[in-house]
Amino acid sequence: MAYRENGGEKIISGDILVNTAAPHIFLSLCDYRNKKLEKIEYLDSLSLILETGQKLPKNFYMLACLSPRRSFGGIFALSSLNKTIGARNGTVLNFFTNLNPGNEYLRNKAADELLKIYLDDFKSIFGFELKPIWHHLSLIKNYSPKFLNNYQNPDERGNIRGIYFSGNYLTYPAITSIGSALASGEKTANYIIEDYK
Repeated sequence: MAYRENGGEKIISGDILVNTAAPHIFLSLCDYRNKKLEKIEYLDSLSLILETGQKLPKNFYMLACLSPRRSFGGIFALSSLNKTIGARNGTVLNFFTNLNPGNEYLRNKAADELLKIYLDDFKSIFGFELKPIWHHLSLIKNYSPKFLNNYQNPDERGNIRGIYFSGNYLTYPAITSIGSALASGEKTANYIIEDYK
């Protein structure tokens, strides 16, 4: 398969290619075309990680904030999976916001400004003020496919023999997650086994 890099063309040789990148990235690198892949759009996400010496009143790994809507879509309590994570073995939380037209205004907020917005919403949920020791903000590009009206999953098998696709953009209507990505990978692997028996 030919792809473009630094203004030149390179070749990847092999019997099987499995694309796990966002479709628009894959399509920008080569001449492969597929109308379903071309229609898929992606959301970016903000990820603010902080550590605090405080304990949460409830033990959880993930809190989704669907109704009422908050400035963040949810919180991962990272230290609930690994007690030694963080600089001081405190509580490490990951606040995330999948950026859409309703909260796009958050994209360019400075880390301290976004932290204040998140902490205000945290207090409205838990009833106490969270006091971070440190925090770090990242913008994660192409975090999740947009499952818009009339979304259609592309085929795992490409229209050229040996090209396959795997990822959350193939799992509608499931909520995108590590679990749905792994399930997609297993499904694609089974197609490859079936095709190359």
